[in-house]
Amino acid sequence: FSALDPLIRRQLQQQFLDLAEVVQKTTVFITHDLDEAICLGDRIAIMKDGKFVQVGTPEDIVTAPKDRYVADFVSGISLLNLVTARKIMQPRDSIA
Repeated sequence: FSALDPLIRRQLQQQFLDLAEVVQKTTVFITHDLDEAICLGDRIAIMKDGKFVQVGTPEDIVTAPKDRYVADFVSGISLLNLVTARKIMQPRDSIA
């Protein structure tokens, strides 16, 4: 989606997520945009020279990079990008 304007890009990302939820199949989405990978992926992989350097959740990769390459790769990512309403919501009956 990298060649699209931001509005269309966000719409297509949401459609991709909606479709993945409906079909309930594993999908592989390849991108050079880490923000997009964080937005779309439950798990992401960082590659260097054709080999996997680190595979994990976006949270794991951003907060605990395995080496300097990954640390440099994720250095511009705000931790706020990792927070979504779904991740911090609590079931209504669990709130006292």
